[in-house]
Amino acid sequence: MLHYVLDGDDRGVFLRVTCSRGREFLIDAPDRDFLEARQWFVYRPKKAEPNEYVVRRAPQSRLVLLHREIMNAPKGMEVDHRDSDGLNNRRYNMRVVTQGQNRFNTRYRIIASGGYRGVSDLRNGRYAAIISLSGKLKYLGTFDDPIEAALVWDAAALSHRGAEFARLNFPTDKDH
Repeated sequence: MLHYVLDGDDRGVFLRVTCSRGREFLIDAPDRDFLEARQWFVYRPKKAEPNEYVVRRAPQSRLVLLHREIMNAPKGMEVDHRDSDGLNNRRYNMRVVTQGQNRFNTRYRIIASGGYRGVSDLRNGRYAAIISLSGKLKYLGTFDDPIEAALVWDAAALSHRGAEFARLNFPTDKDH
């Protein structure tokens, strides 16, 4: 059984919903109807660790994702959580995107050897900047300083992915 508390912030009124095992997720108050007469729970798929999502069981034990229902995502498209928190299902935080766009916004599980996204320590005192574009690696250059390499990677990410989807090493307020 779900228990919820009404809350609010500068983006509107929302619900803090507590489900089984005390797990909490957020939805906008107008989306409350999605909760009615359904048993939602928090699920962590093994392939998506550490991400968690709010799901319910449909016929044939198929899992239905709450964020897909709220955003009415068409087949072949995905729903991206801007803050990478699968439990924050407020509309301002979600957008319908392609699979490639969704991958741009993933958190890296392992920091590159250079200490920054897209930067590798060459073990000779230099650092390489490399970015993945359409599944292929693009070499951006070799640098004496890892911060310089990270800034070059950030510029490439902004250029190829746009400010909306580039997850930068050094974000600024204007970027996000």
